[in-house]
Parts: sequence; structure tokens; C-alpha cells
Amino acid sequence: MEMKITLALSFFMAIITWTVCQADEEDVPKCDHIGYSPFTIRKEICGSDGQTYSNDKHLEFENCLYKREIKKAKNGWCKEEDQKRADEQRRKLIEEYVKKLEEIENKG
Repeated sequence: MEMKITLALSFFMAIITWTVCQADEEDVPKCDHIGYSPFTIRKEICGSDGQTYSNDKHLEFENCLYKREIKKAKNGWCKEEDQKRADEQRRKLIEEYVKKLEEIENKG
């Protein structure tokens, strides 16, 4: 079961890695050098704009993409209630994911 999870996560990370911000004729910034992926390790930080970012790379990517200069205000979530809500959502998603994996494993 652990191997299936590892393979699934590796597959999704590979897909996301290929879908990075690329420069085009409209002068959209090329931000793939940052190496941000939604599946990178989450270590939330609070930006100077009051928004929570999943990690330093996420903030750097957003700054590059939108040509901003938002700084890290502090480690952790900007709002405690947002952190609690996200923790609950993550817990539910993990439970659902494990349940689906167990169903697949029991069928095969």
C-alpha cells in the first residue's frame, strides 16, 4: 500500500512539475526556475499582504508570476481560524484517500 501511495504522489508531482509558468508572447514572466509545485512540502507562511502561502517557494512564485514584492511577515498561518479549518479539511481528505486506497487494495 505504501508503494502505491508513493507512486501516486510521484506521478502527480511529475505532472505538476511540467506545468510551470512559461513566458509567452504576452510577456508573462517565466517562473519555472523557482521550482514551486502545489505538492511541495507545506510549511505555511503569512505574507505582508495578509494572505497565507503554502511555503516560501509559493510566495516567491506568486511574486514572480504577478510581478509583486510581498514579503514574509511571519511563519505560520495569518489567521488562526484559517489554520483550524485547513487542518480539518486535510484530516478529512486523508481519511477519504486512505479509505479509497483500502477499497482498491481489497478488490485487487
